[in-house]
Amino acid sequence: MFAAPHCSGFEVACYVQVVKASTSGTESAAFHPPFIVFDSITSGDRTFQLKSGLAVPVSRDENLFVLESKGLHILAYGDTIEGAASEFQDHFAYLWDSIVQQPDTMLTPDARRAKRAQLNLVSLVATAA
Repeated sequence: MFAAPHCSGFEVACYVQVVKASTSGTESAAFHPPFIVFDSITSGDRTFQLKSGLAVPVSRDENLFVLESKGLHILAYGDTIEGAASEFQDHFAYLWDSIVQQPDTMLTPDARRAKRAQLNLVSLVATAA
């Protein structure tokens, strides 16, 4: 059974599919890529409270875990799921600073779409005291 790591701000959901081998008739469990569900994004001293959970698929590339949100234009890698999640959160904060805080006239159409996606997700940005 898959045990989800306990990490602040997100949980890992893993879906298991039972597959029947056609030749032997035996059943085996095959893991689909898990999803990380972020309730908030934390980077440095800031926490971005999300309006609803953000589900991000996790895949493997060689020995790395990969998190990708095409709508947010975020691709993050890590040696562990936690490492990839941390990188994802740092990238989210970076995009907030470099895209969301800019006027639309300074952004490309793709950047404006990413900006709207982030603005639609975030309900509150809090800074630790």
